[in-house]
Amino acid sequence: MESKVQKAKKNADIAEENDGVTAEKIKFPLYVFPETMKTVDILYKSDNCSSRTEFMEKAIRFYCGYLLQNKPELVDYLAPQIATLTEGIVKGTEQRLSRAMFKIAVELGAITHMLAAVHD
Repeated sequence: MESKVQKAKKNADIAEENDGVTAEKIKFPLYVFPETMKTVDILYKSDNCSSRTEFMEKAIRFYCGYLLQNKPELVDYLAPQIATLTEGIVKGTEQRLSRAMFKIAVELGAITHMLAAVHD
């Protein structure tokens, strides 16, 4: 059995970084329907979450952002979402351009080699 000191230390170790400020998580009872829990169990790993708690935290933040969509607080929600989307698009485009440039360089090398062979 863990002592209260060990539990307190463990809970302090589970602190989460939020907007540059370290804060402890709050523990509270949550009652959900069995179907909801089954859905969470199925989906949380596919969302790259390490736990059901992380999945539910993300879901709550998402829903709060949805409710705030016509309010000034939306900027706090959308700014990280837009940054993540933009970063993904840029990385994908960068990879496609890199592959295309490599293919062009290979073709250009072959053409210059043939041109040099034709003209000795």
